[in-house]
Amino acid sequence: MKKSCATTLFICFFILWCIGKFSNTEEEKVPLYNDIDAVVEKAGYIIQDDANDPDSYSFKDIYEGKKDKYGKEFIVEYRIRNVFGGMITKQALFYCNEDELVFIRDLN
Repeated sequence: MKKSCATTLFICFFILWCIGKFSNTEEEKVPLYNDIDAVVEKAGYIIQDDANDPDSYSFKDIYEGKKDKYGKEFIVEYRIRNVFGGMITKQALFYCNEDELVFIRDLN
């Protein structure tokens, strides 16, 4: 009786270990520069963080720029309220690698 109970417990622990071991397999990671929606979202956060009126930010368009073996450039076009209260259209240049998006400069 004791031997079958110990064997059953061992089998249960082994099954639970296998489930945990194989269910935590890391899914294939997609580079950030291939996920345009994520780039747009992160660029919006960066732009709003530096804006006078963050609530006035509205995304207009995104353009892909130069690509190298490490990442890609993006130009984000957006509308935002300036210090005088008028809505203006601006463009910002970003560089994106596999993991992060970096603001480079305003283009206008």
